[in-house]
Amino acid sequence: MKNQINLTWNKLTDIEKQILLKIAQNNQPLSREEIKDLLSLSSTDIINGIQSLTRRYLLTKSKSQKTVFHISRIMKEYCQHW
Repeated sequence: MKNQINLTWNKLTDIEKQILLKIAQNNQPLSREEIKDLLSLSSTDIINGIQSLTRRYLLTKSKSQKTVFHISRIMKEYCQHW
C-alpha cells in the first residue's frame, strides 16, 4: 500500500502537495479560503489544485455552513511522516 501511495504522491504537482500537507497539519477540515490564507498561492492555483486532488479522490468535500475539504486518514498519516 505504501508503494501505491508513494507512486501517487510522486505524480502530484508541488501545489497539490502543499495543499495536502497543509490540510494534514490541521485537525479540522479546511475551507478554500482557509487554505488560501495558509499558503502563499494564487486563488487560481488553489482552485486548480483542489479540483485536481478531488478528481484523484485525494480530497473529499463536505458542505455544512461552508464547503470544507478533508483528506483520508491514510493520506494524512503519509503527509505527516513525509
